[in-house]
Amino acid sequence: MTTIDYHRMLVFPNRIRKFRKQLNIGSLLELSERLSGITYIRLSKIERGEIFARPDELRDLGRALGVDPVELLIDVDAPGFDIAAWAEPLHGPAPADPEGELRAVLLAAALRARRGGDPALTIAVLESEYGIAPVVLSRIENALKPLERWNEDVRAALRRLFGAPDDKALMAEVEALHAAGDLDAVLPMVANPEIRLTKSRTRIAALKDELSGGAPEVAAPVAARATIPAPAPKTEPMAPDNAATLRLLPVLGTPLPGGLIAPTPTGAEVEAPR
Repeated sequence: MTTIDYHRMLVFPNRIRKFRKQLNIGSLLELSERLSGITYIRLSKIERGEIFARPDELRDLGRALGVDPVELLIDVDAPGFDIAAWAEPLHGPAPADPEGELRAVLLAAALRARRGGDPALTIAVLESEYGIAPVVLSRIENALKPLERWNEDVRAALRRLFGAPDDKALMAEVEALHAAGDLDAVLPMVANPEIRLTKSRTRIAALKDELSGGAPEVAAPVAARATIPAPAPKTEPMAPDNAATLRLLPVLGTPLPGGLIAPTPTGAEVEAPR
């Protein structure tokens, strides 16, 4: 049975709502009016845990709420912390539609597997030849919603990509791939809660360090990316009149939530600079 992380899109649990309610700030719109550099839409996504806040945004929020910005952060490994309990006031009880969640995850895994098995099926090709924009591709591959909730243009593109005559046939093919075990390698990248937890604890720890006066935050691979070992570069002999060797490097990368990249082998190789 496939394990589904029903909270896979919630990477940044925080205490913004708690302090907002304590100050009787009834709406996010009211809070956004007290902030200097956070739009209402971005503030909503931050409070709902869907995206990470930047250090400057947390400082801005701390000033508006009258608290140390570090107090807005939550330790996801703290005893008693429950992501479901945290999410319920903001997102409602989960799962609202377990069958839909499973369909979304299987579709995401099937698309990842399809791309991983065809090096020519690049993000650029998906956009130019199938009309699937990169942002839509990321949302599909991160199981934002099941097939039936995408618009007709997206569904038509997916049907063409999988060679299915209609939505029912497409999902039947996806389920057949799952039953055959062909999605096992990519399913953990979509539905494994440890990926979410690893990403959350790593980024939240970095934010806490910077807000507490530590070193400035720098972009660094999260631990989740290290769970999949990267294939070692290969070498092949070049033409006899050239004493050098041709070094082939593996092409890695599938999208994770929040704009991150997982080091999943795509099967493609490129020549390394000489």
